Amino acid sequence: MRMPVAGVWIGIVSLVAGGLMWAAGFAWAWVFPAGFIVVSLVAPFKPGWGLFGPVISHGPRSIHKVSLTFDDGPDPVTTPKLLDLLDKTGTSACFFVTGENAERNPDLIHEILEHGHEIGNHSDSHDPFLMLRGSRVLAREIDLCQQTLEGLGVRPLCFRPPIGIMNPKLWPLLESRGLKCVVFSLRGADMGNRRVRNLATKILSKAGPGDVVLLHDRTPAPPNTVDEWLDEVAKVVKGLRQQGLEPVSMSELLSVDVMKRVGPRIKD
Repeated sequence: MRMPVAGVWIGIVSLVAGGLMWAAGFAWAWVFPAGFIVVSLVAPFKPGWGLFGPVISHGPRSIHKVSLTFDDGPDPVTTPKLLDLLDKTGTSACFFVTGENAERNPDLIHEILEHGHEIGNHSDSHDPFLMLRGSRVLAREIDLCQQTLEGLGVRPLCFRPPIGIMNPKLWPLLESRGLKCVVFSLRGADMGNRRVRNLATKILSKAGPGDVVLLHDRTPAPPNTVDEWLDEVAKVVKGLRQQGLEPVSMSELLSVDVMKRVGPRIKD
């Protein structure tokens, strides 16, 4: 039998404690259920808390390694240039792609794999309000992306929710599909490449052992340019190594299987 997630236990304890305190005549008994409400409102934006189910947000803090992850692609403008940069610097990364973008750019999925990188499921359409939808919509978004990628030769074993937001409905859906929820522990507040300036400085000032770094490979929004974004990514890679933090594949950092190759490889 599946055990309740942490959020359920907190809710039960809060309600029981509040009820007992109220029965005992304590006027401040309302603090317990009120506190639970506040936690429930904040928790979706704090996936690392794990209140809605098991979530992986970082690797061991004892090893001087990190993992670079790129969300929202693949993008025909930026992804090829990023792959070249990663090749030149000998850097592994994980790409959390959307099903819609993968379907539009199947050749880029092939390139990501052929360059030795990993791929995760980032939903089909990247609906920013996905976690406000019902279980049926959530399941469809997960499954459509999974089906698209399996048709392209790869089966992701990790899912990252859009914007990293969680809800209680997600974990049972992932568990039944054999998917792990992987978020991140470090971000540069780039707003999906809408704020590229000083991205490297923001990342490097907070980077530490075991971090899973969130970046994006979607085309930067004006006035940001692709060259500016690429330069910031290069600075991130170089700066991490200067700080003694080696970027490695996510599977190496987290000691989990991130994906599985299926079927024949895509041919040019």
